[in-house]
Amino acid sequence: MPKANITRNPPELVEKFVSENLLLVPHTLAKYFRFFPESIREDAIADGNIILLKCARNFDASRGFQFSTYVVRSLRMYFLDYLHRKHKNPKEVSLSAPVRSKGGNMVLSDTLFDPRSIPEPIEDEFITKALSILRERDREIFIDRVVSGLTLETISEKHGISKERVRQIFNQATTFLQDKFQIA
Repeated sequence: MPKANITRNPPELVEKFVSENLLLVPHTLAKYFRFFPESIREDAIADGNIILLKCARNFDASRGFQFSTYVVRSLRMYFLDYLHRKHKNPKEVSLSAPVRSKGGNMVLSDTLFDPRSIPEPIEDEFITKALSILRERDREIFIDRVVSGLTLETISEKHGISKERVRQIFNQATTFLQDKFQIA
C-alpha cells in the first residue's frame, strides 16, 4: 500500500501556528482533566503540545478546515484514545472502587468469589434417590436447568413445549423436592 503524500509546512509557518495556538492545548485538555490523575496532567499537556506541533507541520488549509479545528479534533481523538486504552487495560484497580448494581451501593470486593461459600458436596446417591422421585420429563428438565444450566428456550426446544411450561415444570419440581426433603 503506497504511503500518503503528506505536504510539510515550512518551518516559519509551523512556528507561527504553534505560537498563536499554544494556549489551545491546555484550554482543550481542561475538559478532559477530570479523567486524569494530578500526576499525569503535565504529561498530558506535553503530549498535547507534541500533537499541536505535528498538526502545524501537516496542516493543509486546502481541505477547508481552520487550523484550530484541526488541532482540537486531533487533541480530542488522542485523549479519547488514551482514556479508552486506560479503561481497556487498567493498571491499578482498588477493591474499594464502587460498582454499579441493582441492589444498591457495592464495591468491587463485594463481587469477588469466595471459595469458602461453596457448600460441602452432597452424596451422589442422595441426589439420585431424590431425583428418582420425579417423573422422567420433570427430572430431565430439572437436571437440564440446574446441572447443565440450559436456558428455558433451549429446554423448551428439546422437549417440544413452551418456555412457560418449562418454567412451570421446573418450579413444581423444585417445590416438590423442597417439600419432600424439607429443604429451605
